[in-house]
Amino acid sequence: MIWKVGRRMINLPLKPENSRFTDAQWQSVWESGENLLISASAGSGKTTVLVERVIQKVLSGINVDELLIVTFTEAAASEMKERLENKLKETIEQELDGKKRAFLLHQLQLLPQAHISTLHAFCKRVIERFYYLIDLDPKFRLMSDETEKSLLKEQIFHVLREKMYEVDGVENESFYQLTENFSGDRNDEGLQSLVFSLMDFALSHPAPDEYLDSLVKGYEINGDFTESTLYQEILKPQLLDELFVAKRIAKELENLARSIEFDKMLEQSEEILLLLERLTQYLEQDNVEEIYLLGKESKFPRKISANSKAFKEQEDIVAPYGSYHARLKEVVDGIFKQKIFTTPPEVTAKVLGDAKEVVETLVVVTKSFMQEFQQEKFAKNALDFSDLEHLALKILRDDSGNPSEASLYYKEKFHEVMIDEYQDTNGIQEMIANFVSKENNRFMVGDVKQSIYMFRQADPTLFIEKYTNYGENNGGKRIVLAENFRSRSDVLDFTNLIFMQLMNRTLGQIEYDDAARLINGNTSFPENEQMKTEILIYETQKDEEQEVVEIEPTFDVESKNEGEITLVAMKIREMVENGFEIYDKDLKTNRLLEYKDIVLLAPTRKHNAEIQEMFARFDIPLVMNDVATYFKTTEIRMIMSLLSIIDNPYQDIPLASVLRSPIVNLNEEELARVRLNNKTGNFYEAVQDTKNIQKLEVFKKQLNAWRNLARSTSIHLLLWKIYEETAIIEIVSGMPNGHQREANLYALAERAEQYEQSSFKGLFQFVRFIERMRAKDEDLAETEMENLQNAVRVMTIHGSKGLEFPVVFLLDLSKKWNLQDIQGKTIFDGKLGVGIQYLDRKSRLKFTTLVFEAIKAYKKKKILAEEMRKLYVALTRAEQKLILVASYKDKETALKTWSQAGSEESEVLSETVRLKGKSVMDWIGMTLMRHKDADVWNNEFAVANVPTVKYHATNFEVTFMCQQDLLVPEVEKTSLTDTEEKKEKITPEIFQRAKERLNFHYRYQKSTNTAVYQSVSEIKQVFVDPDFPNLLEANVSENGELRANIRFGELAKPAFLEQRASSVSSREIGSATHLLLQTINLSQEISEQALEKQLELLVERKLIEKIVAERIDLTKILQFFETSFGQLLQENSENVKKEVPFSLLVHPSEVYEDYPDEIEDDLLIHGIIDGYFEGDEGLVLFDYKTDFIRTTQKEREIEKMKERYAGQLNLYAKALQLATGKQVVRKELILLSIGDVVQLP
Repeated sequence: MIWKVGRRMINLPLKPENSRFTDAQWQSVWESGENLLISASAGSGKTTVLVERVIQKVLSGINVDELLIVTFTEAAASEMKERLENKLKETIEQELDGKKRAFLLHQLQLLPQAHISTLHAFCKRVIERFYYLIDLDPKFRLMSDETEKSLLKEQIFHVLREKMYEVDGVENESFYQLTENFSGDRNDEGLQSLVFSLMDFALSHPAPDEYLDSLVKGYEINGDFTESTLYQEILKPQLLDELFVAKRIAKELENLARSIEFDKMLEQSEEILLLLERLTQYLEQDNVEEIYLLGKESKFPRKISANSKAFKEQEDIVAPYGSYHARLKEVVDGIFKQKIFTTPPEVTAKVLGDAKEVVETLVVVTKSFMQEFQQEKFAKNALDFSDLEHLALKILRDDSGNPSEASLYYKEKFHEVMIDEYQDTNGIQEMIANFVSKENNRFMVGDVKQSIYMFRQADPTLFIEKYTNYGENNGGKRIVLAENFRSRSDVLDFTNLIFMQLMNRTLGQIEYDDAARLINGNTSFPENEQMKTEILIYETQKDEEQEVVEIEPTFDVESKNEGEITLVAMKIREMVENGFEIYDKDLKTNRLLEYKDIVLLAPTRKHNAEIQEMFARFDIPLVMNDVATYFKTTEIRMIMSLLSIIDNPYQDIPLASVLRSPIVNLNEEELARVRLNNKTGNFYEAVQDTKNIQKLEVFKKQLNAWRNLARSTSIHLLLWKIYEETAIIEIVSGMPNGHQREANLYALAERAEQYEQSSFKGLFQFVRFIERMRAKDEDLAETEMENLQNAVRVMTIHGSKGLEFPVVFLLDLSKKWNLQDIQGKTIFDGKLGVGIQYLDRKSRLKFTTLVFEAIKAYKKKKILAEEMRKLYVALTRAEQKLILVASYKDKETALKTWSQAGSEESEVLSETVRLKGKSVMDWIGMTLMRHKDADVWNNEFAVANVPTVKYHATNFEVTFMCQQDLLVPEVEKTSLTDTEEKKEKITPEIFQRAKERLNFHYRYQKSTNTAVYQSVSEIKQVFVDPDFPNLLEANVSENGELRANIRFGELAKPAFLEQRASSVSSREIGSATHLLLQTINLSQEISEQALEKQLELLVERKLIEKIVAERIDLTKILQFFETSFGQLLQENSENVKKEVPFSLLVHPSEVYEDYPDEIEDDLLIHGIIDGYFEGDEGLVLFDYKTDFIRTTQKEREIEKMKERYAGQLNLYAKALQLATGKQVVRKELILLSIGDVVQLP
């Protein structure tokens, strides 16, 4: 198959006619020889392509561990490995060639260790392998908990801050200036927060110190500040664009005035046009002095009174005129109120110079803090995620900036470096990828339209730069996967209509052109008019003309969010009850909608509790794992209050809450009695003085015991003790949503255990730790419950990325943009640096710097671009139906907001108009106004005729609803009276049935107390003699129950905890000896050299430690092979079977005494036979033993060995006979410690 790419012709394998891959997907799988960027639109099958490419690489002879595959999350890495494993198994089953099959089986063995992980996990492996290149202690702990990290940072900054106030005994004036500039009157947390944020920004760069040093450059000016790059490339173009749009609007106003011959309006429009022309001229000439003076002198023309004669004669022009005037005034006022134009130019320049000194001090403090923080982490042998990246980069790059020894190793090792979700990469991650890849072996997959992780310092411009360059065959090749196989055309057309008008390079960072637009790749969906997109708008205020309808008080809507949620609940009930149908892709036919087919997507988890409450009232099942109220749940608040008083009982509120809780269960009267016993002291003293309440006495003893225990044990063990003694888990499991509450308590104990692995210890610190999480609004997510039920799901947009759902509701779309990042005293940007507001210490006046204004304008665009991409992600989660939900004051307000785009004559809305939007719904409404479907509800505002928009293929419906429309259907509830009325009359027959059930005796009760799965080592005393087996004594409890007979051995330590002692245990020597005998080739001459060679191979493969190998007595093994049985074993080498696993079913009565014969149970016994072979007369069974035998009492010791292991070999023999159908004629016990063989009867 020949493809033409640019001027180059390339050969790819011919795509089969029945292939499920598109041409672009096929090229993505097979193309090679240069860097590739796969721009994969939503639902285009990028993961399938990536997996197929890996499989084809493996089939071509490349080992799977020679590929580096970087995923965005650990879950994605696990899914990738699972898909590859399934694909490999499928390929192995179909492969007939023996060598290829063996190679593929080897790939399955390599897969668990393959480099398929997040970049952080890969960096960790780099550090663990090459730590010596940077002189790092390899035994480090990963500090993954953000709250632990935050507490440590605060401690370090507190110490640093105190040192910075004085330098060599002299007050540090520059630090005082810095503190005053960014902190309030009461504390200096503002400076602390600034330093922490600046450090995070710096660490996303490959060279943090260089980035910090570059921050002052924006404040360095030579001459006029208008010559600065920030002014010329950011502020000036934006202001000129606003003026361009304003002049167009003023021209429309002028035309309107001429058409109705309204002289006063005509004069005003001409006056406004003249003002706009002067502003444009001054801006183009960089004459900021004239703009400053013009702003002081001129006033925008006042709005013409609606009582004017012309307006009375033509009332239909009042609204358009008012809209024109308001929009023009907003533009002009916005320019004059620009901070750089509200002060004389010379003042603006001076402020820049003064602010430079503040920024220099800020850089010094931040670098000092970074150094102190790093040293403290190293002292604790702890690293955070940013450390993993920077240390890995330090390993991969030498001091000259060239590839290091480690870098060259990985460049040689990896045939290809594959990066999934490439749009979410940042600068340092990009550099790491460069140092482990060659010039032409990068394969990057992603979609810049789905880059929504700016808060993690993701830099989508890395993707955009390659997208542009590779599109021109500069540095690599771009392949676009545009077909969407997930969604109906209804969803795709609506998404395209929105983004063809919203997204372009100036606001959105990429053009939404033909290459970016979604193409329907799934034509299997049947036509269904019900699938058109719906927009539900809740009007927060009643119209005066509407009739007031009585609404049941329990369903009164108190907020816009409650109104929107009610709309959603009503719509879901309507769809389910009216038999709404969706297409089932598996069944390939329509079926009724179920609750589990629906998902609610919201920008945040803020309103999840309201959703939970409202859906309960509508009786709609709901699954919600992220309520953002973990610490507010009853059970967690209860336990945290208890931990607080265990730490310090002199806290009245926590103590009272525990006493009132189910833990103690005092009622109001009892609490009052406690207080009356001591009216003046604290409540704990009153509790101590109270002697006549039994349950309080029990609690006091428990509290004292818990307080003593807290001093000597870990917090998580203390929690488990509390859970056990209070039965709190059983209590909460009986409450509504009990399974979730129970899981929450388990999670708290787990969280405590994680906390104790950090550098903070003790109950007081843990309570403070949790309080700090509450204060910082860093809630723990509720423990995730498996979603097996038919219930509606609730997720954030970020949480839904990569998923798909038949029906999607988008909530809270009228939520205002989160512009918090540009509304403080400082603004950060990864490329432009830091913008500050400068405080003059003498005048106490605050000035906004040019840098601040420029970064603010630039950052706002970046924030809005990310909001745009979040909307794209949300819309493209839907497979079949989209329902958008928002709220406005009323319909008129909504239409007035949306109509700002009505006069736009180009397909893409102007940047100025888009920047006027204050919410996602504002944008969506603006893009709908010019479409033909808007004509139904828009009869007030004139709109431009743009054919590509007006006649776009999509269809949608907008519905406005107010509180009067929220007539909630009654939810049937059973009252106590109803229960009494429905109570069944108790007859003798019913009574007898109840009695039989309560007295029921389970005939197999003893089976429930006996293990049905035993290993040979647990019952090796059984079957000592096949004719007279010695049965195990049944393990009987005090109440007569039969228990499992289990022996517990010592568990091996994990490798990362194991510390090699100077001595080697006999168990280790025995295991190593067994391994040597298992792997030795019996067909060769068994000599000392052969044994040593095999042992060296096992050590080299790290199957045996060298220190253990040195302790194996090879002479005893040689002595065994010189015996007659050893020679016989070699003679039958071709027939010898080693390490044979078996499982055997026997009746428990053959193992346990007094086990009831009438119970038809089986006992499963499992084990591994060391070896056997088939001789002339039958099977010969043998087993290696390394037990120590004293030669001084050799005969007695051998008899003991025979008694000890006869039962085990009898069991082996029985299993072998059943499995093969052949008789075992010999059972040989090989005693390696003396090099001899003993035959058992």
